[in-house]
Amino acid sequence: MGKRITIVVLLLAIISGALFTLRQSKPVAADPAIVATPSPTATPPDEVQTPTSTPYMTEIPSQVDPKMPQLLVLEPTDSGCILKVTKNGGFQNWVKLKSCPSKENLIFDSSRNRVLILQDGKYWTAEKKLGVEPKVLIDAFPAPYGDGDSKTWIDEKTKRLSTSWLIPYGALQEASDEGLLKKNFPLLQDTWIRTHEGLNGEPSVALVAQLDEAGRWQILVEQKSDCCSDAASGLKPVRDFIHEDKGVLSLQDLLLKMTCYERPCDSSKLKPSQEVVEWISKTFKHDSSSSTGYIPMGPNDGFIFQTFLGDIDSAIEPVYYCKNDCLEHVLIESPTGLKQEAFAQKAEFMIVSQEYDGEYPKVWQTGSSKPFMIFGADSVALWLPDDFQF
Repeated sequence: MGKRITIVVLLLAIISGALFTLRQSKPVAADPAIVATPSPTATPPDEVQTPTSTPYMTEIPSQVDPKMPQLLVLEPTDSGCILKVTKNGGFQNWVKLKSCPSKENLIFDSSRNRVLILQDGKYWTAEKKLGVEPKVLIDAFPAPYGDGDSKTWIDEKTKRLSTSWLIPYGALQEASDEGLLKKNFPLLQDTWIRTHEGLNGEPSVALVAQLDEAGRWQILVEQKSDCCSDAASGLKPVRDFIHEDKGVLSLQDLLLKMTCYERPCDSSKLKPSQEVVEWISKTFKHDSSSSTGYIPMGPNDGFIFQTFLGDIDSAIEPVYYCKNDCLEHVLIESPTGLKQEAFAQKAEFMIVSQEYDGEYPKVWQTGSSKPFMIFGADSVALWLPDDFQF
């Protein structure tokens, strides 16, 4: 009987000690600063880290580093859209619009110190002066049917305002039925419209028009095309007739310069140790359509990410800020999950935003693992062109 009591007492003591140990063991919070690369055995080989979805919080300082190049911000508001620029250590309002224009229809005309904006069926102009009011320049090309793709530029030879439009078949059919085909599209023939078939989508017409000396739109080119599908030709049939003045850039041009299509995103400038090589192989997928990309920001830091080959090379999440050839790194958390990223660097500063549309913009300075500017999700932030400074 005495032995049984002793065994029971011993068992109770062991259980009590285990429970005490569990109560005393508390999880240790992870250091939010840069973390060292984990050992090769820390992550299973087939496990790939993905960014976590987090609330999107803006962070815009009232003062701006005077060393930072001039920044342009398009900020949607309840009453429209404000274009802001950095100047004299802060943000200054440039011009207010009814709404934020599409990326291809905001054009920097440096030789004339102005921007051109296609909005509400009109071309507006705003001088390169703070606090200016936009003025109507001229009515836009009369394309009352459909809302196909469009592009605006200044012609390299004539220096005149030019535009291209993609008009879907349905809009052309409507114009034909109403007897307005000849008026709005004088080069087209009704029989051609009715018999045309799209190669990769809905039959369409791509055209180029230009202002004449009297300020009237003249159609110069019309080509068969198709629209409304991923494989559609769109404006491609008239690309050879688009000759842009080199001193004129659209907002879309600036956004394209941020993509991996316009700048190398390979990891050739990264000199990883074997430890980092193993971390990369566990963190990023590698197959026939993907690899690892790296964009340096300073001599000792940059961004490493997954790349994906679609119509062009794209940088996709996860994206890490890293130092010392990625021996140290920080995962950049995303508010939206998997998406494509783009990068624009000037001096020691880097803008990271969503590819093509420029949304979710953040600004980094070399040496820091965190952005010091985070703009609204629908805002766009870009470096002003070198020949368009305030």
